[in-house]
Amino acid sequence: MYKMAEKMRRGISFLMIVLVFLAMGMAGVRTSAAEKNTTSINSIRNRNKKSVDEYELSKQKDEIIVKEKKRLSVLNIKRECNIEFSSSDTNVLGVKKLSDNTCEYRGKRVGSADINVKITKPGFLFMPDTTYLKCRVEVSPKAVSIRFTKKKIKIKSGNSKKLKLTTRPSISKEKATFVSSDTDIVQVDSKGRITAGFIGTATITARISNGKVAKCRVEVRAPGNNKKQKN
Repeated sequence: MYKMAEKMRRGISFLMIVLVFLAMGMAGVRTSAAEKNTTSINSIRNRNKKSVDEYELSKQKDEIIVKEKKRLSVLNIKRECNIEFSSSDTNVLGVKKLSDNTCEYRGKRVGSADINVKITKPGFLFMPDTTYLKCRVEVSPKAVSIRFTKKKIKIKSGNSKKLKLTTRPSISKEKATFVSSDTDIVQVDSKGRITAGFIGTATITARISNGKVAKCRVEVRAPGNNKKQKN
């Protein structure tokens, strides 16, 4: 009897040891599976984050005048998503959605406001993946008057020069349009930079939205002994 009892105790001890090892093995498997699961989830999240980080706006800041309208678009859209546009101050800046990824904004009164952009798309396990972007907009008053700092200038043929323009009120960011009376003699770009051509005289006219104009008379002279003249 004693020997039989001893054998039973040894058998039970061996069985317990086997069960302990089996339990440890299962725990290791579960830990390994959990780690793989976590790695997989993090990988997916990182891919989602990378995709989100690729969103861009067509501009990050802008200057407009009261009643002026412009557009803002979200770029690099590669999958279906929902985009919302809103103004941080509707008294200063009005915002209206035009299409899935574009809005129109309009200056309402002088001040600063942000166009807030919210981009939402399905994420991991159908949880929404959201990105927030913004564009800063400065709204200034319309110009009341303009004038060139110099009404007459002289420039040599082939040279370039930017004409300086004074706007009232000085805080206005309104951009004037420029026209040359003779583009063979003087050409002018949208920023008021002139390029002298043939020898002669031409007038540059700057105009703002209220119809007010400013004029600058430009005399083009020969560079050294060069007699480049308009026929």
